[in-house]
Amino acid sequence: MRQWPGIVVVLSGLAISACESNGSGTRSGSGGTNGGSAGAGGSAGGGRDPATVPVPDPISESDFKSLYAEFACDALAPCCAPAGYQYNAASCQLVLTSFAREPNPNITFDSSSAVACLRALQSNPLACGSGMSATCRAAYLGTQASGAACQESDECSPAGDLVVECDSTDQVCTTTSKGKLGDLCDENCLTDAESPSRSAMCLTTFMAKPYPVSPYAHVACDRAQGLFCETWTNKCAAVKGAGESCTGPTDCAVGMNCIVSGTTGTCQARPPVGQPCSNSSDLVQCTFDAYCASDQICRARKVAGQSCSTSDECMGLCLSGLCLGSSPTEALSNALTGLACGGQKL
Repeated sequence: MRQWPGIVVVLSGLAISACESNGSGTRSGSGGTNGGSAGAGGSAGGGRDPATVPVPDPISESDFKSLYAEFACDALAPCCAPAGYQYNAASCQLVLTSFAREPNPNITFDSSSAVACLRALQSNPLACGSGMSATCRAAYLGTQASGAACQESDECSPAGDLVVECDSTDQVCTTTSKGKLGDLCDENCLTDAESPSRSAMCLTTFMAKPYPVSPYAHVACDRAQGLFCETWTNKCAAVKGAGESCTGPTDCAVGMNCIVSGTTGTCQARPPVGQPCSNSSDLVQCTFDAYCASDQICRARKVAGQSCSTSDECMGLCLSGLCLGSSPTEALSNALTGLACGGQKL
């Protein structure tokens, strides 16, 4: 997973950003500092209206961080009450600015992108739960080319539409592209439902030949497109159907297990709620809306507010004995939102 520098790390986790649409909107809402409110055209955060704040051009990195925190906290204010928190503007800005990172020689600050980011935050509507805009991410750019040493993905320079990351095995910048049927490969991309985070992710197959096409370039087979990386051919192949032979769960179509008996395995549908399952090494897992309970029966995953012992029981995450969120990503976002709102429950 990529992480963005400084305060952008926090804001990406909070999932707050400008909706970069063609329309524009005025700011209105409630949830000002300690219960204050603002009318249409005012500041939802209870401070000055971001639309009236002058943005220096060019802008220094310190001014960018300060204004970004102010504008983002203004956008966060109406998100706090629905998440069950009281908004505090001072706490929010303190939290966001406290995450500013130390300078990194492999990451540069781009003033023009920073100015564009702030102006987008001023003029466009903001929505709770929207993703961070590419304009704001571009305020920080990595300088390390593919194959160069790195400690984090932020240090890697963009490469068009390719996913660029710091490979955790080699500690070098790599690119990842999606393969087609028959292409050489070294990764599988899981679907949202089957990923542990319930958010699509690509994982290496840990084959002896780590870069099948060219150095520092991964090729991933997308299971959402019905493909998997076949380890004995190193090529993208069509996923297997019920009853077909398999060597692991990624060989089978989404929603199936690879059930091994002796030296052979076959693809079988995951058992639904109420059916027997196994949480041992053979990985007979339940359908994605269920978990394998201690009695080895598939039970429905619990919704937010229900008691839990582990996150596997929840649609989201298990925190302090209660399920939070409708997915792990939403649960983490809610927790970070609470931190930035001020941490005080309503």
